[in-house]
Amino acid sequence: MKNSYECSDLIEELKQDILEFGNIDMYAFFDKIEGFTFLTSYDFISEETPLLPDQFERDTIVQIMKAEKILKILIEQNKII
Repeated sequence: MKNSYECSDLIEELKQDILEFGNIDMYAFFDKIEGFTFLTSYDFISEETPLLPDQFERDTIVQIMKAEKILKILIEQNKII
């Protein structure tokens, strides 16, 4: 069973970031919502401000991915089912 997650604003924001910074490695944050796992946010990787576990929910999964792969996932999960 498929489900969708409305993330149009996040898609547009990421498109702008890709235009400005390219297809760089980024943090991708996945959260469970009503039993489904969705990519809900992303962030730049920075050595000056490392990612700390207390910055996000306990069930959040963080992966490092290329920006264009994050965009592809966001577009797919944004489709109306």
